[in-house]
Amino acid sequence: MENNDRNSYWLANTNLIRNLLIVWGIVSIGLSILLVKPLNLINFGQIPLGF
Repeated sequence: MENNDRNSYWLANTNLIRNLLIVWGIVSIGLSILLVKPLNLINFGQIPLGF
C-alpha cells in the first residue's frame, strides 16, 4: 500500500468520524431540548427519560 493511499484513507476516515460526531451532537442536544416534555412522560425506573 502506497503512502498516498494511506493518507487518503485516514483523511476520509477522520472526516467521516468528525461528521458523524457533529450529527450525533446536534441530534442529541436538539432532540433533548425539543422533546423534553414528551420524553418526561416515559419513566426509566423512577426517573423521567427527559431528566
